[in-house]
Amino acid sequence: MKTFRLPKKVKVGGIVFDVSLDDLHLKDNSMGCIRHLLHEIVVDVEADRVKTLLHEIIHAYEYQLSSDITEAWTERISFALLAFITDNPTLIRNLVDYLEDQP
Repeated sequence: MKTFRLPKKVKVGGIVFDVSLDDLHLKDNSMGCIRHLLHEIVVDVEADRVKTLLHEIIHAYEYQLSSDITEAWTERISFALLAFITDNPTLIRNLVDYLEDQP
């Protein structure tokens, strides 16, 4: 099975976040964390990297939009987004191709 390589950076809204992999040992058993003020997203080495990265990106948008959704809703949205991406690979590839050609 292939291992997903995390990007070094990801742009969320107008903010570029550094992305890293680390052994977090968080007390609440979280598999990732976002440090908004430092512009960092950290994914635990044991985490499902894709799901966790999407989850933390949802948190980034939530923070930027001054939204107040619960952790449970963040989890639901990240699962739904991952399912959509997984279920529609041709659409995702076509979107990427189209957007790369835009000025």
